[in-house]
Amino acid sequence: MRWAWLAVALTGCGVAAAHATAPPACGGTVAPSRLGAIHFLGPELGLALTAPTPRCGGTLAVSRDGGRNWLTEGRPFSDTRGIEQLVATSTHRAWAVVGAGRLMSTTDGGTTWTTETPRGSVMALTRSGRTLWMLGCLAGAPYTCISVLLRKVLPNGAWTISSPKLLPNPPPELALAGGRTVVISGGGIVVAVRNGGRRLAERPDPPWMGRPCQTAGLAAAGGSWWLLCLGGAAAGSSEKALIETTDRGAHWTIVSQVTSLTAPPRPGAIPLQEPDAIAAGSPARLWLATQNGLYESRDGGARWTWVRGPDPQGTPASFDVLSPTHAWLLAPGRGLWHTTDGGHWRAL
Repeated sequence: MRWAWLAVALTGCGVAAAHATAPPACGGTVAPSRLGAIHFLGPELGLALTAPTPRCGGTLAVSRDGGRNWLTEGRPFSDTRGIEQLVATSTHRAWAVVGAGRLMSTTDGGTTWTTETPRGSVMALTRSGRTLWMLGCLAGAPYTCISVLLRKVLPNGAWTISSPKLLPNPPPELALAGGRTVVISGGGIVVAVRNGGRRLAERPDPPWMGRPCQTAGLAAAGGSWWLLCLGGAAAGSSEKALIETTDRGAHWTIVSQVTSLTAPPRPGAIPLQEPDAIAAGSPARLWLATQNGLYESRDGGARWTWVRGPDPQGTPASFDVLSPTHAWLLAPGRGLWHTTDGGHWRAL
């Protein structure tokens, strides 16, 4: 009875037909700046979805040289409102979160797409091994719904619920911690769930500056988890703290913080700029994309340095991390950047 409210929402969540009418695809080569979401399966092989435009529908694209060149494949989506996320297991099988949070899947390299969530919306999607994880709002609007974590054993398992209810404020975040654990932060709690669906820990959000952390980002690598907490903001800057736990949320430590927008921060402190995304390549190496730059830490977030080159220019950015040395940063419409050593990034 605990999940009775989801019974109707989950009914028929196998597969539903995609819309028949689609905007035209712009086939052939695609510039990296035209991508809306990326997912790399190896240092050279990557999949992407092109950002839809009024003239060209969002289409699957493949790169075989680390992201320098992209070639479209298959047919476009019918939904032209945007591309939010992409997860793949091969060049043929992929899942995409599109539009207002609709989950689409393909098993033939984008020739056909089907809908896996007939109602509700998907807030985050990730994969660990043979398990696909979805943070979904299956009843109500994204900013008012109660979210849950669902999992699906690949290739053909059914979606099952694996977490408690999560309140919508702040918006829930989802991250992988090692190969068999996912971490969620949202609604005032931090939850860890194993690959088989067994809950490891459920803890309240840690305090910062006298109140629960207002989470603006979550990152995890192995046994280390980080929350990015925000305070006051003004003129593109914000008070913030990066806090870390190594014992599944039982204890948290502030590793770097700025608590004033007027006093100069100490050298190496986490930047004042408004954050876009945070990611971890290892327990030591982290990256933080801000609205106008990229910053790197090599000591678990204690000291940060500016990285020359990447600049999202105010566009919401996202990371795709393959290893501590191989990662990509995408700002749709602005650019795609790549590192092969974790410290130096180049435009693609």
